[in-house]
Amino acid sequence: MGIARGSGLRIYYELTGTGRPLVLLHGAMGSIESWRMAGYVEALAQGHQLILVDLRGHGMSEKPTVPASYAMPKLVEDVAAVLDDVGLESAVLVGWSLGADVALGAAALRGDRVDGLVAIGASAADTGFADVARPDAKAARAMAKRFTTEGTTFVEQALEAEGRPEWIRQVRRSDPKAMAALWRASAAVKRRDQRLHDMAVPMVAIWGEREAPEPPLPLPDTARVVVIPGEDHVGAFVRSDLVVPEIRAFLATVPVRRLDV
Repeated sequence: MGIARGSGLRIYYELTGTGRPLVLLHGAMGSIESWRMAGYVEALAQGHQLILVDLRGHGMSEKPTVPASYAMPKLVEDVAAVLDDVGLESAVLVGWSLGADVALGAAALRGDRVDGLVAIGASAADTGFADVARPDAKAARAMAKRFTTEGTTFVEQALEAEGRPEWIRQVRRSDPKAMAALWRASAAVKRRDQRLHDMAVPMVAIWGEREAPEPPLPLPDTARVVVIPGEDHVGAFVRSDLVVPEIRAFLATVPVRRLDV
């Protein structure tokens, strides 16, 4: 385990495995345990050094309750701080949901630290790209209010209806105040001049068939798109049996820019 402090917050991370580094970034209301639950750690630790990060507001990392603390540049600073703490100049980032958006944000804001990225279930709305629609501010504020007044109960009930008890346990460990701040930050995303379509970092984008964005995101022409048949947002992520081979195939095409293992 480790604690990175370079961004001004305590960011918890764990290392496992040996080989080419991969930084794993979980989704909202999750933690590094999400990757273990879905089988990624067991599948990828042989041949890779996995750097599992608890994003700010999650897991064992510090949990600020001020919305400005969850602006995308702040989340990206945490990733850079972990890389610094581990002693890496750059790495491939693998993110799911919120983590996928953070990976995209890191590629945009700190492309020098990102060799490539795998975005699983990305919305890209929180990244601020000029060619991507920003989040629905009214809906984001409504979600923040629900976390403030109801805690995590409404999310747990939805997961129970979907028959996903293992994810309920993750959600119950979330801090509702931190999640409310995260959603309020989503309501205040600022647009930048950068376009997603112009990104030069190698990437593969993976979605479940039932969650694939419509219209499609304006990905770079070089990006590979993978659709997991029949699956929704969580369903696509837990299909590590299908996603991990795509990650391995992608890594075979991404050169190691620096001697960082």
